[in-house]
This record gives sequence, structure tokens and C-alpha cells, in this order.
Amino acid sequence: MVAISRIGILGGTFDPIHYSHLYMGELAADELGLDKVIYVPSGVSPHKKDVRTPARIRLEMTKIATAGNVRFAVCDYEVNKNEVCYTVDTLDYLRGIYPDAHLFFIMGEDSLGYIETWRDAARLLGQCEFVVIGRGGCHVDIQPKIDALKHRFGGVFHYIKAPETYLSSEAIRARLQSGRTVKYLLPDCLITYIENNGIYKSEF
Repeated sequence: MVAISRIGILGGTFDPIHYSHLYMGELAADELGLDKVIYVPSGVSPHKKDVRTPARIRLEMTKIATAGNVRFAVCDYEVNKNEVCYTVDTLDYLRGIYPDAHLFFIMGEDSLGYIETWRDAARLLGQCEFVVIGRGGCHVDIQPKIDALKHRFGGVFHYIKAPETYLSSEAIRARLQSGRTVKYLLPDCLITYIENNGIYKSEF
């Protein structure tokens, strides 16, 4: 069995996970030759205080949505902590599991704007390489930001421009709550799970 050596890590609330999240992982894997992309649903997010869907449900939705891709995996570390979990801690955990792997943290370009405010940013930016996905709808030149981060913290950044498409979990939740279609926004298996369990029909 060939050892995994290049691993992408993609975190988020995933409330719900949708095709843009899945495409980010696939795009990064294809462009950088990643052996695996690990999706990490947040438990108690330090950045988003209004997440209402229970972490266990978001974890299950992430597993359902990623199950059809052999390069995708799901990590339940943050969900199991039941407390605020920071990216720097998650990377420490995954480094312990994959001590010899080359790690890449995958993120949307909107998150890059405030990454220096994340917990222990100096150590965080030295833990792995960063893959910044240019999402549709964001048209700001982010190279000056990358240059500033390199100058202040060091680190390695890869910028990948995605097709001009834009999806948001907030907009998808709104459609589900109002009974409108989300077909072609989410995998059909995930839509079935959401409908069968009445997720997003009421407040949690």
C-alpha cells in the first residue's frame, strides 16, 4: 500500500456542505496532486457564533456528501471536542496522525483577509502550505495580501482561481426553509437526507 504523502485539509461549518465546498477540494487535489483531502466540520467555531445546526448533523451531512469521492475523507476531531477549536490545534492533531505527510490547508480567498487574527497565527502559518481558492464573486487582487503575510510570517501560499460560480450555505438554508428547490446545489443523496430528517425546517 502506497503511503499518503500529500494531504489537503478543508475546514468549515458546512451548514450544509455544498458543491462549491466539494469542488474546492477536488480542484486543490487536481492542481497540487493531493492524495487525500480531509474535510473537517467545525464543532464550536471561534469565528461563527450563529451556527444553529448541531455539529453531529453537520458531520453526518459532510460524510454523506463526500462519500462518492475516493480522495475525500472526513475528520470528526473538532466535533468531538465540544468546545471552541482553533485551526492551529486541528493541524497539530492531524500532524500527529500523519507525521510524514506534506499538509496543505485549503481555504477560500475571503478567509485570507483576516487569517492573521486567527489563534497563534505565526505558528499556524508555518505548520503547512496554504491553498487559496479564488471563489466566484471575489474580484479583489489578493497578491498584496499574500505578499504581506509572507513578509510578516513567512509561509507558502498557492493561489488557484476557481470558475465564476458562487454558492453559500446561508442562501441554501434559506431556500430549504422556504421549500424551494436546491437540486444541483447539493448532492442528491444529501438532499434526501435533509428532507427525510426535516433539517432546516425549524430552528434547532
